[in-house]
Amino acid sequence: RWVAPSIFSMRSRLCRSSISVLLLGSLGCASLRSPVNTDPVDVSCTRYVPPVLVDRLPDGSFDTDALLASTYSLGSLTVANAYGLIDELEQLESLRVRQANEPPSDALQLDILLMQRKIDDGIDVAALELAAFTDFIDCREQELVKIRTLLGEENAQQNDRLTKTAIITGGIAAAAVAGILIADDESVKEGDTLDWIGVAAGLSATVLAVMSGRVNRTALLHHERNLIAAVWGEDDPHGIFPESIWYLLNEPQAREPEDVTIRDEIIEEWNTSPVIFGKPENLDHLPVLIGLEGSYDTSMLLLRLDMLAEIEGGVDRLHLALYRLHREMLQ
Repeated sequence: RWVAPSIFSMRSRLCRSSISVLLLGSLGCASLRSPVNTDPVDVSCTRYVPPVLVDRLPDGSFDTDALLASTYSLGSLTVANAYGLIDELEQLESLRVRQANEPPSDALQLDILLMQRKIDDGIDVAALELAAFTDFIDCREQELVKIRTLLGEENAQQNDRLTKTAIITGGIAAAAVAGILIADDESVKEGDTLDWIGVAAGLSATVLAVMSGRVNRTALLHHERNLIAAVWGEDDPHGIFPESIWYLLNEPQAREPEDVTIRDEIIEEWNTSPVIFGKPENLDHLPVLIGLEGSYDTSMLLLRLDMLAEIEGGVDRLHLALYRLHREMLQ
């Protein structure tokens, strides 16, 4: 014989359904690790760095000049060669030799000043190129910071939804338990409904907590001009770096001491830094970091930012090399 269910039996079933719906609703949200975009964002940066076109001498053809070697360090001569200033330095030093061996001459002094001015102009152009390229790297970093902020907001919103779901689930379970305890239906009180609700509520809280810990949205990025790939592979076929800067980053004589290149130093810093590849699990991300396209979470974006910062630091060292050349030229 069919017996109509009591209102509390119906309420318990409603509680079960509500908890199930809430959990399914949370699980049905966008995947906790899915990309926030479907079309990759190009973070190559559109800023243009005008190249400095120079006639560079072959390596080894300028460091044997006794006149230059007596005044300039090998590093300064290498920097001068990178920006096509070797001939100007030779002319300047020849004028100074004449000045030292000839009677005082206003015309000769003027020639020296004009040649110094010409070399200064070349150094200024080199400094502007370095500044423009640093700005180019900054542009990329700014784009990555914006995307990282977006992902952080998406993660926070997802966590907020899961937290609210947990609160609502707990409220439904508490209301159902209270309703049963004040009910006159002993069969419901003595059944397993209370146990079921407790188990369901606890399971729901566990599931939501686990889901909250797994929230880690990603972004699809495209790197048409990948600075990290060029430095890591010692190859810049697309001309991402201005020619003179790339030459100096890969020329051991451009720095002091002259045992390693600036590019070598950048890679060494990547490999040993505890926030880059000094942390072994970060090496798993290398294929994405040097690839044309990939999916990045917030930690990978920070990793890329740290690597770009090391490249920028390497370029900044060339400013010091230019300063050393200028100082030696004025001695």
